[in-house]
Amino acid sequence: MTKGEAYAEKLERAGVQVVKSRYEGMIHGFASMSAELDKGKEALKEAADALRAVFEK
Repeated sequence: MTKGEAYAEKLERAGVQVVKSRYEGMIHGFASMSAELDKGKEALKEAADALRAVFEK
C-alpha cells in the first residue's frame, strides 16, 4: 500500500468521501505531463469530472 492509499483509507475511516485511483507505472507529478502522457490526460479528466460533479450539485 502506498502512502497515498493509506491516507485515503484514513480519510474514509473519518467519514470523508474518497475516490482512490492508481495509475500503475506513473511517476509522481505525471498528471502535469499530460501533453506527453496519456495517463496524465486520463488523471486530469478524472479529477475534472469529479470536481464538475460536485460543483453541479
